[in-house]
Amino acid sequence: MSTPSQSAQAEKIKNLRHDLKNDISVIIAFTQLVKLNPQDPKTDEFLSKVEDRAKHILDTVEKYFTKEVLLESINDKQKS
Repeated sequence: MSTPSQSAQAEKIKNLRHDLKNDISVIIAFTQLVKLNPQDPKTDEFLSKVEDRAKHILDTVEKYFTKEVLLESINDKQKS
């Protein structure tokens, strides 16, 4: 069973994950929106790079926080 401080820490991690995913998703969405009306090849290339990197960051955030949640779950079980 988790202590109040562990619960507070878990809530902070959950909120951070949500905030990061939201902000990165907005970057991806705006990039895709701008790409619908391409200005020139250089701009399209730049936007594609931004979109690719944002997707990579989103994937990294998801993997990190999934791993963090799993580790927390394992630690809680070991303490029980």
